[in-house]
Amino acid sequence: KVMTVHDLSVIGFPEFHRRQMVEICERGIRRAIDDKAHIIVDSDLVGRELKTHFGLGDELVTTVHLAASAECRPRAEDECRDALTQWRLPFKEFFLSVGTIEPRKNLIRLFTAFRAGRQEGLFDWPLVVVGGRGWKSKEEHALLDELCRDGLAIYLDYIDDGSLHQLYSAAGALVFPSLYEGFGLPVAEAMASGCPVVTGRGTAMEEFATPDAILIEPL
Repeated sequence: KVMTVHDLSVIGFPEFHRRQMVEICERGIRRAIDDKAHIIVDSDLVGRELKTHFGLGDELVTTVHLAASAECRPRAEDECRDALTQWRLPFKEFFLSVGTIEPRKNLIRLFTAFRAGRQEGLFDWPLVVVGGRGWKSKEEHALLDELCRDGLAIYLDYIDDGSLHQLYSAAGALVFPSLYEGFGLPVAEAMASGCPVVTGRGTAMEEFATPDAILIEPL
């Protein structure tokens, strides 16, 4: 038997999940361990957490990093024209945030820091936020709505893959300061698209981030 565990946020950050989901996930992992299943994880970080929390040996856990789609590639401005025209964005002059709107994505800090940077005149780029509404996201959406009303941000909710690939290629930087990820696929997708990345130090993303990525303290 083989089981894949994408992340252990249900254990490390149970406050970010419904109680039923926490119970279901932990029970499933324990059952797999009892059945002597081999466990695949997306990152060494999750592997270490599994070994620590469940007392597993190295021989029972294998890390297999995820990979971006082949559609994630650098694109010239002309190839991004549809997305740039639709949302009236300048090529390589906007910040991009990708991921479900939920507490562990650390968006409250991102939105607060972005507003402060604009007010202090450190940059004049807009922030484009892509991601569906997640669990316990009322405060995040309140701050995002204010940014949108003030003309500082654009919220696109969920968009199709083709549009997302164009935005990755066209963005000046992906900002992904998530508190916890099992891997952090948007970072891999952005890097494959030729988009600079700002992400968290000490996270799973640091395992595969290229040397030119900007690593920040998420807190």
